[in-house]
Formats: sequence, C-alpha cells, structure tokens
Amino acid sequence: MDERRLAIEDGSLVELLDRLLTSGVAADGDAVITLAGVELIRLDLHVVLASIGTQGTAGLSFASGPARGSLGAKAHSPSAGAGVAGLVLAIVDLLRRLLECQALRRMHAGTVTAEEVERLGKALMSLETQTGKLATLVREQIR
Repeated sequence: MDERRLAIEDGSLVELLDRLLTSGVAADGDAVITLAGVELIRLDLHVVLASIGTQGTAGLSFASGPARGSLGAKAHSPSAGAGVAGLVLAIVDLLRRLLECQALRRMHAGTVTAEEVERLGKALMSLETQTGKLATLVREQIR
C-alpha cells in the first residue's frame, strides 16, 4: 500500500496551510474513505477555507453573521495544547467508529467478500489499538 504523509517537522505543512488561509481557497470534489481496500464512506465536499481576514477576497463565499460551531482554545491558556490534542483524538476516534459502523453495515448487507471481512476485521482491531495508544499518549501529555 502506498502511504503519503505530509511532514510537519520541516514546516512545509504549516507553510502550505498558512498560504491557503491567507489567499483563501474554494474546493469542490468527492472523496471515498476505504479501509483494508473496502470502500466505506463517500464524502461530497464543498469547502471554503480562508482566514477571517480574507473575507473580502473575490470568488470566496462566506456566511454572514457570527461563525457557527466555532472551536478553539486561547493560546495563553494552559489547556490549549491539551484541548487541541483532545480534539484530534476525538476526530480520530469518531472516524474509527464511523468506519467500524460502515464496515458492519456492509458485512450485514452481504456486500463484502469473506476475504474483505477478514481484512476489515484486522484493520479495525489495529485502528482500535492505535487509537488507544494515542489516547494514552494524550493523557500523559496533559499531566
């Protein structure tokens, strides 16, 4: 399996995201999330990503009024790092649970082969183990 990862250590991911936020970007597309080679979730994406200061940029649409569903932690807050780590952990666990539900739904519907069921089971057990390790790491960092 070909894995592609964006490096954070050298700042390239941060620099890329900063440039996208500064100029703003509108994206429209589809994505399919697979686990063990089995398609489980389809996303139809219609996204605008921009910093608050980019609101006047032509071609970008923004909802008027206050931001809905704002998330964040104050940079000077002692729990800011813990809040971000907890948010990442929550997103990872949510995605793991969604994948598990979709895999079970496909299994019960009989739309996956016995080999795919085996691969999904192993992949889901591995994800659960990795999520548990991540949770332990986050708890240790909070202390």
